[in-house]
Amino acid sequence: MRLTKSLDGYRLPVRDEKMKKSIVTCVVALTALVAVLGCSREPPEPPMIPLLAHQIEAEATLNKGFYLAGEDIVIELSFKNVTSQIFQMEPFPPKVLVTPTKQYGIKIRKFPEGTGTKVLNPAEVANYTLTWDQRDNQGKQVPFGYYRLALGSIHVMGQPYLLELKRPVQLLILPAEGVMEKTVEVNESRTVEGVTITLERVEMSALETKAYAFVVPPGYSPTQVPRPDIEAEGEHSVDGGAMVGAGEPKIRFLENGVELVWDMLAPVPKSGKELTFTVLEFMFEDERWKGPWEFRVSLQ
Repeated sequence: MRLTKSLDGYRLPVRDEKMKKSIVTCVVALTALVAVLGCSREPPEPPMIPLLAHQIEAEATLNKGFYLAGEDIVIELSFKNVTSQIFQMEPFPPKVLVTPTKQYGIKIRKFPEGTGTKVLNPAEVANYTLTWDQRDNQGKQVPFGYYRLALGSIHVMGQPYLLELKRPVQLLILPAEGVMEKTVEVNESRTVEGVTITLERVEMSALETKAYAFVVPPGYSPTQVPRPDIEAEGEHSVDGGAMVGAGEPKIRFLENGVELVWDMLAPVPKSGKELTFTVLEFMFEDERWKGPWEFRVSLQ
């Protein structure tokens, strides 16, 4: 992960920055991509073929800001022809995928594409309403937390092209019992292979959990230009439940080291007694250290 060259402060990994840039203006993929399919990790489809920009503008909106476990989630999808020519969408509606926000490559729910076609005149919009009952591909209630939407492909003159939403859409499912709202100061350190990581605190709110960690990488200099490459991977669980990926942290360069912030983690249930947060690996420049750096945080 190469960090952006900007003023000190929080910055996203480049992968997230590129994602932001792609979804601001892109609606149909311009580069060779792999079709997104399946309820878990599946073999990829043939790569998408580049398509001229600004063909179909795809957007999704939700009927609520967040949902309790078991509530229906109503998703309004719209597809606008932003060209000056007639455009045919096939199939319609396209495939819709629900994936955990922090776990790449895992498909929780797949809504298959339709069997019809939709012909759109210039500036015409086709709408489609989808209702998700919060169940996965096996019919089981999904865990509470953050999920995101993705679209499958359409065919243009017999060739597949991947659709992308104009703006990212996050779905938040809350625990039915309510959530914990407080900050726990941890300030505990773990050392693995000479690298010490300190979990500073955990902030819990109605909408997310944040974990703040601090590390002084070997050879770190706050004035290094360009900024060094840093990667870290974490996971977490509550009360001994299944570990859930925390994704990559935001990075903040300090005079005495580096702060790592994992955000948009699932809110903690009100009855939670212990949160486990684990840093699985840490990379600085060309060196990589395997953990785990494990922290058990009492919530009582």
